[in-house]
Amino acid sequence: MAVTQYYETEETKRLEFARKAARHFEENPASVTFSNNGPEPGELMAFRYGGGGDCVLVFKIDEYEPIINYCQFIDRGKARKHEAFNDAGLKTITD
Repeated sequence: MAVTQYYETEETKRLEFARKAARHFEENPASVTFSNNGPEPGELMAFRYGGGGDCVLVFKIDEYEPIINYCQFIDRGKARKHEAFNDAGLKTITD
Protein backbone atom coordinates (compact mmCIF):
# COMPACT_ATOMS: atom_id res chain seq x y z
CA MET A 1 0.00 0.00 0.00
CA ALA A 2 1.48 3.32 -1.08
CA VAL A 3 1.48 6.21 1.37
CA THR A 4 0.85 9.64 -0.09
CA GLN A 5 2.49 12.51 1.71
CA TYR A 6 1.12 15.99 1.40
CA TYR A 7 3.57 18.85 1.61
CA GLU A 8 1.91 22.19 2.16
CA THR A 9 3.46 24.68 -0.19
CA GLU A 10 3.77 28.38 0.54
CA GLU A 11 1.04 29.09 -2.03
CA THR A 12 -1.29 26.54 -0.40
CA LYS A 13 -0.74 28.24 2.97
CA ARG A 14 -1.51 31.65 1.47
CA LEU A 15 -4.66 30.37 -0.25
CA GLU A 16 -6.01 28.78 2.93
CA PHE A 17 -5.17 31.95 4.86
CA ALA A 18 -7.01 34.04 2.24
CA ARG A 19 -10.09 31.81 2.65
CA LYS A 20 -9.95 32.23 6.42
CA ALA A 21 -9.59 36.01 6.01
CA ALA A 22 -12.54 36.07 3.59
CA ARG A 23 -14.73 34.33 6.19
CA HIS A 24 -13.58 36.89 8.78
CA PHE A 25 -14.42 39.81 6.46
CA GLU A 26 -17.84 38.31 5.64
CA GLU A 27 -18.63 38.00 9.36
CA ASN A 28 -17.14 41.42 10.20
CA PRO A 29 -18.11 43.84 7.40
CA ALA A 30 -16.34 46.86 8.96
CA SER A 31 -13.04 44.99 9.39
CA VAL A 32 -10.28 45.83 6.91
CA THR A 33 -7.39 43.71 8.27
CA PHE A 34 -6.96 40.12 9.45
CA SER A 35 -4.14 38.09 10.94
CA ASN A 36 -3.85 34.91 12.99
CA ASN A 37 -1.59 36.30 15.70
CA GLY A 38 -1.38 40.01 15.06
CA PRO A 39 1.19 41.56 12.75
CA GLU A 40 4.23 39.50 13.71
CA PRO A 41 7.41 39.04 11.66
CA GLY A 42 7.11 36.00 9.42
CA GLU A 43 3.29 35.91 9.72
CA LEU A 44 0.72 36.43 7.01
CA MET A 45 -1.61 39.43 7.09
CA ALA A 46 -4.69 40.10 4.96
CA PHE A 47 -6.30 43.36 3.88
CA ARG A 48 -9.80 43.84 2.45
CA TYR A 49 -9.36 45.38 -0.99
CA GLY A 50 -11.17 46.29 -4.19
CA GLY A 51 -13.91 48.68 -5.22
CA GLY A 52 -16.57 46.33 -3.89
CA GLY A 53 -14.56 45.36 -0.81
CA ASP A 54 -14.64 41.76 -2.05
CA CYS A 55 -10.92 41.14 -2.64
CA VAL A 56 -8.33 39.87 -0.16
CA LEU A 57 -4.68 40.98 -0.36
CA VAL A 58 -2.30 38.66 1.49
CA PHE A 59 1.15 39.80 2.61
CA LYS A 60 3.89 38.09 4.56
CA ILE A 61 5.33 40.41 7.18
CA ASP A 62 9.08 40.79 6.63
CA GLU A 63 11.12 38.87 9.16
CA TYR A 64 13.96 41.39 9.04
CA GLU A 65 12.25 44.78 9.21
CA PRO A 66 10.58 46.07 12.36
CA ILE A 67 6.84 46.69 12.43
CA ILE A 68 6.15 50.24 13.57
CA ASN A 69 2.70 51.40 14.62
CA TYR A 70 2.46 55.17 14.44
CA CYS A 71 -0.40 55.62 16.91
CA GLN A 72 -2.74 58.60 16.54
CA PHE A 73 -0.65 59.75 13.58
CA ILE A 74 -3.61 60.91 11.46
CA ASP A 75 -5.62 63.94 12.52
CA ARG A 76 -8.94 62.49 13.72
CA GLY A 77 -10.87 65.15 11.83
CA LYS A 78 -9.14 64.13 8.59
CA ALA A 79 -8.99 60.38 9.15
CA ARG A 80 -10.94 58.33 6.62
CA LYS A 81 -14.11 56.81 7.96
CA HIS A 82 -14.50 53.04 7.72
CA GLU A 83 -16.41 51.95 4.64
CA ALA A 84 -18.34 48.73 4.73
CA PHE A 85 -20.90 47.03 2.53
CA ASN A 86 -24.20 45.81 3.91
CA ASP A 87 -26.05 42.65 2.79
CA ALA A 88 -27.61 44.53 -0.12
CA GLY A 89 -24.17 45.61 -1.34
CA LEU A 90 -24.72 49.24 -0.42
CA LYS A 91 -21.79 51.21 0.95
CA THR A 92 -22.17 52.43 4.52
CA ILE A 93 -19.89 54.83 6.39
CA THR A 94 -19.11 54.27 10.07
CA ASP A 95 -16.93 56.00 12.64
